[in-house]
Amino acid sequence: MKEYLQITLRVWKMLIVFIALTVFFYLGLAWVDRQQANFHRYDERGNDAVKVSAGQQPAGMLEDSARDFWMRIREFLQDGE
Repeated sequence: MKEYLQITLRVWKMLIVFIALTVFFYLGLAWVDRQQANFHRYDERGNDAVKVSAGQQPAGMLEDSARDFWMRIREFLQDGE
């Protein structure tokens, strides 16, 4: 009976340590997220963005894109990825 209680106590200690470390890790991740929330990877533009218009594609462009698609599929299957 005494051995059973010792094993149970060890299991509870390990569980408490695991939970404490998990909470500590979560709080660390939350802290890093809060620190990075205001960090802007790219600077804001000072002026208005330039409007880009999409031109019409040449007639042969559609055939090239279809051929490119099938070449990519073939390459994908050859590499086995």
